[in-house]
Amino acid sequence: MNVNPNLPPPPPDNLAVNPGLSPHATQGALQRPPWGLILTGVGVLACLLATCGASALLWVMGDALNPPTLTPTLTESQRREQALSAQLDPVISGHPALFSQVLAVLRPLELTVYDPVTGDQVRWSLDEMTWASWWRARTSVEGQIVLDVDAAGVEAYLQAQASAYFDPTRTLDFPQTAAELAHSLANGGYALPLLRVRHLPRSHTVQSGETITSIAWDYGIPYPYLLQLNGGREVLSVGETIAIPPADSFLLLPPVPNKRLVVSIGQQRVWAWEDGALKWDWPASTGIASSPTWRGVYQVISKVPNAYAANWNLWMPNFLGVYRPVPDSDFTNGFHGFPTRGGGQLLWENNLGRPVTYGCILVSSANAQLLYDWAELGVVVEIRG
Repeated sequence: MNVNPNLPPPPPDNLAVNPGLSPHATQGALQRPPWGLILTGVGVLACLLATCGASALLWVMGDALNPPTLTPTLTESQRREQALSAQLDPVISGHPALFSQVLAVLRPLELTVYDPVTGDQVRWSLDEMTWASWWRARTSVEGQIVLDVDAAGVEAYLQAQASAYFDPTRTLDFPQTAAELAHSLANGGYALPLLRVRHLPRSHTVQSGETITSIAWDYGIPYPYLLQLNGGREVLSVGETIAIPPADSFLLLPPVPNKRLVVSIGQQRVWAWEDGALKWDWPASTGIASSPTWRGVYQVISKVPNAYAANWNLWMPNFLGVYRPVPDSDFTNGFHGFPTRGGGQLLWENNLGRPVTYGCILVSSANAQLLYDWAELGVVVEIRG
């Protein structure tokens, strides 16, 4: 970003006897008042009092003439400036104009991390001290001092966060995510990017009784894709390890984070969610056993007002394509309203709520129109068993 955009010691306990006093003095001598001693004592006392008074006076006057030194108290703003200055590039902290400009945008931030597979969104706190340490000053070709954010520092921070919060199958898209965030921070951090979670390839050890189809169903991957990834081998041996694609392998478009469609094969229902709230709850019909709707996490990949399925001679209104059940094929399963065959009557009007389709998700024609208008490309579709 071009931001140009701190008492005398006590007397001993046993005094020596005055040698001028005889221990053998007569009783009469003892009965006479020692006027000389008394007068002498009074004089000594007066002198002491005068001396002590003068000393006290001098002490008070000394305090008045030499008051204690007071340490000035820093304001909260000054303490913040000192702390941030210690974190900044010395070139920036030593340049008053640059320092003021960076200081004006630094503030605590919250980064949103979104996992489209699970639908979870979490917040990571980014304190201003960490952010301050990423600023750098450089001289442009035109000779101007340009302020920028170090993408390597941002990536190190994100890597540490991911290691602390993610399981081994999840990560962020490095270094692209770090570069996008650094660019946003260099422009003041006012438009922070959504940090999308990426999923990594997995593996599975075959257990007794498992088949390629059952494993594919458990992982939510149409089995032709699992066949393709593992050399087309349908016969598996117990104990062997096979490759499983990432859980987000069908999310090829930028996902829409505030909308989500959930389909339940077991309950034959569709739920539409928007901004974390349930928008619609409808009965639905999924595929029959010989041509099932496959569980998994997909997304809206196409929109056709009236799609044609040549295999079954069906016209499907308000079609939302969701996934291709066979790799590299044009055939797509998705949402649609009541279909027609050959321009005739509507099909399956009385079958809504039980499996009846060839793999698509059937809703009423009225609901299909609502869904078609509401769901843009990229909306995540989660199909549950």
